[in-house]
Amino acid sequence: MITNKVSNMRRFSRPLFAAICAATVFCAFAETPPDLTPEQRKKVLEMNRRVFGGFVTKPDPGNGHIAVVNQQKRVPEKELMRAIRYIKRFSSLPIEFKDAPDPKAAVTVYVKDDAAQPASLLVSPGEFWAQVNVAALAVDKPGDAVLALRARKELARGLAYACGGGGSQYKDSLAGPIRSMRQLDRFDDEGLPPDVFMRMGVFAGALGVRPVQRVSYAAACQEGWAPPPTNEYQRAIWNDVHKIPEKPMKIEFDPAKGK
Repeated sequence: MITNKVSNMRRFSRPLFAAICAATVFCAFAETPPDLTPEQRKKVLEMNRRVFGGFVTKPDPGNGHIAVVNQQKRVPEKELMRAIRYIKRFSSLPIEFKDAPDPKAAVTVYVKDDAAQPASLLVSPGEFWAQVNVAALAVDKPGDAVLALRARKELARGLAYACGGGGSQYKDSLAGPIRSMRQLDRFDDEGLPPDVFMRMGVFAGALGVRPVQRVSYAAACQEGWAPPPTNEYQRAIWNDVHKIPEKPMKIEFDPAKGK
């Protein structure tokens, strides 16, 4: 039912996708829900720390990564980071923000300001890179807020296309054809359809980039790989998991069963 409704939506916004994910794969307190007020977010995070000890990332030696290389200054870094955090949240892929080219990255998305290049987004599937051009996004001289939002949307698109997630079964989404700035501006944010993230995961996996495993500190303690505690909440969880039982289990030999 949800899928049918979504396929008929004219736009596929980030809040809508977040609601779908929450309804289908929601894990209690795995992330703070979207669109909370600062006070509400603070309360949720505090409850998360108190009950679960916050969240930690499981070490994965040898895992590959995706790089976003910022080579421009017109759009603030914090705006680009908003798009990166969104893609990381729903794809679970390791994406690193860089100021210079990273030869170790399996996939790279460059953010440039090149007035000589008319395209706002270029993709080279065979070389595993994409390029977002801020100059092309600013050709009609929009305000700073509009330009930043355009850059976030094109960065999300660039990451999706460079990781094999271009196109979508959902009509009229940000992953579909965008022929003008007017079409790009119709979308409220950098939200992508869920099928894009599925394809990104498969494509990145073929390049040796595995999803990041991020779990609660309590779960990491139970699994035996949690790092040493860094605050009172984690310390309490650590001590509770590692404490010696007051009544150790006794193993008694039963001659009757021994036969």
